[in-house]
Amino acid sequence: MAVGGGEPSLALHDEATCSICLDYFQEPVMIVECGHNFCRACLAEYQGGGSGSQCPQCRSAFAQHQLRPNRHLGNMVEVIRRLGRQRLISETRAVAGGGDLGQKVSKVCEKHKEAVKLFCQEDRVFICLVCKESRAHKTHTALPFDEAAQEYKAQLQHFLTALTMERDQILKEKWYSPNEVQQMKRRFGTLKQSIAYTFPKEEDATRVALLDECNESMKVIDNIAYDFSERSCLLTKLIGEIEKRRQQSAFECLQDIGDLLTRCKREVSEEAKADLKGRAESVTAKMTHISTKLNAFAGSRRDQSPHPQGLSRVTAAAPLPNTLLLGPPPALPSQQGGRGAAAAAAARAPAPPQQQQRGNRKKWIKENVLLDPETAHPRYVISSDRKRVKWGDVRQEFRYNPKRFEYARCVLGTKGFYSGKHYWTVDVGDGDYWAVGVAHESVDRDCELNFEPDEGVWAIACYGDQYKALTSPPTILELDDEPTEIQISLNCDAGTVTFYDAEDLTFLCKIQTVGFEGKVFPFFRITDSSTSLELCS
Repeated sequence: MAVGGGEPSLALHDEATCSICLDYFQEPVMIVECGHNFCRACLAEYQGGGSGSQCPQCRSAFAQHQLRPNRHLGNMVEVIRRLGRQRLISETRAVAGGGDLGQKVSKVCEKHKEAVKLFCQEDRVFICLVCKESRAHKTHTALPFDEAAQEYKAQLQHFLTALTMERDQILKEKWYSPNEVQQMKRRFGTLKQSIAYTFPKEEDATRVALLDECNESMKVIDNIAYDFSERSCLLTKLIGEIEKRRQQSAFECLQDIGDLLTRCKREVSEEAKADLKGRAESVTAKMTHISTKLNAFAGSRRDQSPHPQGLSRVTAAAPLPNTLLLGPPPALPSQQGGRGAAAAAAARAPAPPQQQQRGNRKKWIKENVLLDPETAHPRYVISSDRKRVKWGDVRQEFRYNPKRFEYARCVLGTKGFYSGKHYWTVDVGDGDYWAVGVAHESVDRDCELNFEPDEGVWAIACYGDQYKALTSPPTILELDDEPTEIQISLNCDAGTVTFYDAEDLTFLCKIQTVGFEGKVFPFFRITDSSTSLELCS
């Protein structure tokens, strides 16, 4: 059959096939978040195997309420069935190989009307005993079906191992994780912010060039992630096809074996992976290149000025730039009494929301924040009114929930924000170890965190008698008094989180980024029983 005639049937068959069971869909359901379809039973079995609520194809997290029956697809599958399953598969396998092929090739030689008993290794066709003695095949190697199939199944096993290894490597790639991709985009956003604030007007050409590099990289990140997902899907289908072919009878296994082997060789070749790998490495290298130039310029400016203002440094230990941090300068010995450091910064400190309301077109909203128990670390105890969190005596046992922080000790608020101006107050009391601020919705829930902007956390923390802004590396805050209540002011549109001592609205610090690119949630952290946090009404 001509390839051109088989392609529409192949495409139609693929659209009607579940990527888990590799058979026609049965009760297909669609994951609204990513648009992928699976058999209802296949998806339930996949989730029951410990993979949680993640799409088997792209690994995007989803909630159960995001599953929708795809009746349109189910109807299409029924139409395909009525077209004749055997005829459709016969057309499809002429291109793709494999399947129930006993009906496709006659076991009688059309030329000599003899039973075919041998398989020609060179031409990869079935031949009869008369064919074997003919001029066309006399010098070729011809084997009985069982022997030939055994050799080809051994080759398929080799390809199966190589393809499975590559597929598993892709699944571990950071490009395959939606959370990792979002973090990488935020890192480039942070780079853009640092570039804009670090380079003066006289260095405009350098600044524009670096910003262009950032913008170009951010454009290709989604494309690379999509290509990794598509390659994983392609490999998964090919792996399933090989496994199915290896279970077939000798006669079925040998049909169109040449086409299947050709596709296997193409996919395991270095050329198949080189372009994708090269593009991914190019983006990572560009990030390092920009960070290095930023470091070098920041270092030269710091050497020229003994007291640089608003200039963040990128250290070798943290190759990505800090989010811009604005805060009071270190207290000087000559400053006596009161809030010396804070007072010195008052002239340039942003006014708290309570003092900004008059005359502003967009008002600040005082939020009634509640804690979300579904996100709380298993040692956290949340009060019944969801206003207070304390450290529990034992680790609680919960069913797996992708929202919960299993390792990082923290909890989020129930309501997230993606626009507008919002503020709330947290009573930290005389606790020794705490952190408060905001966290991005994509922050990792299944591992320990460094609690920094690159990981989607913008916060300040108390470590005993030391206060820090959780930048990378952390920035020490010199405060004259120990605050017992912290006001967090979130301006989503400006990309800022500002912290005040809620007692007298003294400015503590402001962390600024280029933008949050999605929802951010109130963030709270305690590490032991010495501290509890309570939201103020």
